[in-house]
Amino acid sequence: MRLRRPAADTGRRAPRRGFVIVAVLIVVVVLSLAAYRFTDLMTAEYRAAARSQDSAQARAAARSGVHYAAAMLSDPSILNGELGGNPYADGAFYPQLVRDGGVARQVARFVLVAVLPDGNGGYEQRYGCVIDEASRLNINTLIQLDDSGQLLYDALMKLPNMTEDVAAAVVDWVDPDDDPREGGAESDYYLGLGQPYRCKNGPLNSVEELLFVRGVTPQVLYGSDRNRNGVADDDGSGGTFDRGLADFLTVYGREINTDSQGQLRTNVNEADDLPGLYQKLTARLPQELADFIMAYKMFGLAGTNSRGGTTAATVAGGPAEVNAAVTLTLETLPVNKRRITNFLDLVTARVTLPRVPGAPADTPQMIVSSPLADPDKFAAMFGELMDKATTTTNVELTPRINLNTAPREVLMAVPNMTEEEADAIIAQRDALNPTDPGTVTGAWVVTSGAVSQATYRRIGKYVTGRTMVYRIQAVGYFGSGGPVARAEAVIDINQGAPRTLYFRDLTDLDTPRGFEPPR
Repeated sequence: MRLRRPAADTGRRAPRRGFVIVAVLIVVVVLSLAAYRFTDLMTAEYRAAARSQDSAQARAAARSGVHYAAAMLSDPSILNGELGGNPYADGAFYPQLVRDGGVARQVARFVLVAVLPDGNGGYEQRYGCVIDEASRLNINTLIQLDDSGQLLYDALMKLPNMTEDVAAAVVDWVDPDDDPREGGAESDYYLGLGQPYRCKNGPLNSVEELLFVRGVTPQVLYGSDRNRNGVADDDGSGGTFDRGLADFLTVYGREINTDSQGQLRTNVNEADDLPGLYQKLTARLPQELADFIMAYKMFGLAGTNSRGGTTAATVAGGPAEVNAAVTLTLETLPVNKRRITNFLDLVTARVTLPRVPGAPADTPQMIVSSPLADPDKFAAMFGELMDKATTTTNVELTPRINLNTAPREVLMAVPNMTEEEADAIIAQRDALNPTDPGTVTGAWVVTSGAVSQATYRRIGKYVTGRTMVYRIQAVGYFGSGGPVARAEAVIDINQGAPRTLYFRDLTDLDTPRGFEPPR
């Protein structure tokens, strides 16, 4: 049977096409794609935000490492106890937890890192340690001691890979005048550059400032490790690993005239109150040594005649006679006759004691020798004397080089230091006791025989056995993967109230491949 189409009925609507459904489907697809795109974009934003948050957390962890190390180093009990007096040893500081989490991926930690000379001409990476800034040659100190620049020039010339022109240019940059040395450069040269600037003619604010000096390129200053991560740069040079001059130079340093316990040293040249000085000395030094110092200041030194013999009949005295003479003189009218300019003067000194009141005129003069002249007493007494006493009123001392930590290259640059003496110092310092007064003052180099007394007289004002300024490099990282951050700071422990002298975020230099943290 065939179906007939109904007759036209003007009252009916025309049949509808399927365009609306198609349009709706298109709209739904477009909206779905937009929603998917929006979801994908939000996911990417979330991941970027999470990544940014992790990077910020890693940086915060690295900064925490700097503050943690500063707090540990500024506490003498922790430094000499938990750290064993040697914060430069591998593993002295343990990695620390900064943020805990349910999974390893969320656990943030930091670890201290350093690249140090290995003693064999190379370098080694150490975890959990810091660097002694006093182990480096201080440019500002040497120009302060000799503004002519010759002292600094001579020291620079002893550093590896140093040239005469670079050394002269560095001296010209920091010396107070504007007269160029032979091979050097002053403002006339720098003002002629494409981007001119003047020679500073003053102390440096950072080692990086040397990059302004003619001839000091990044290669010269940083060697083949410009990102300071302990790994040779990927520059295709294929040469030997070299850390450049930056490892041997510093501009930061501070030393306060205090003893190993943080107390101001006693000035042996106080002249206004000799009884008060004697009381201070006896409270801090062995009685025998305190008595001899006062006798040296108040009494005459044993003289000699033209034939080399003593000027009169003499007898030898001992500690009891010195104590009696000093006590009696301080009760009457003590007179300060002599200043002490160098404690080594006391080693060979002999003092003539005054005759007892009422003694016959022909009574022999009594002469006593210094207790420091006794080899069995010299090491302990001299170290304690250097620790507890001083010959100056200055509270702030000129920063000096730490004999206990300086590498051979820096020891060789100490004025008046010979190669044999530098090697002798390095050979003996591994057995040092960090809390011994002789170690703290650097006096051990003469008491042990590493250098002679004559040499110690020449180098004494340039060297010490302690430090107040440390270079800290910390790596912040997560327990499993994630970003890694690196920060470097120079800290002055400042008698227990540490302050930051220099801070730099090294994260952008390069991921610290040389310091892959222990996950």
